[in-house]
Amino acid sequence: FVDQAGQQLGYWIAAGFGTATTEVWVTLPTLGASETTTIFATFDEPGASYVSSLADAFAEADDFESYAVGSVPGGLWTQ
Repeated sequence: FVDQAGQQLGYWIAAGFGTATTEVWVTLPTLGASETTTIFATFDEPGASYVSSLADAFAEADDFESYAVGSVPGGLWTQ
């Protein structure tokens, strides 16, 4: 995903990768209540690197994949 200036935007593919109902969260610049912007989904772009990243899409993010069931994760989270 890129903005109108061609700058890459952070994104995270939440569900349905490769299907007609893929759910993607994209980080946008701050916009006023009445402002609009245009973004572009790009694919098969030579030389581009595409990495879905939870941390790039959200200011505070944790997928909890590296924690044992029942444990209290550290870092962003407290008990």
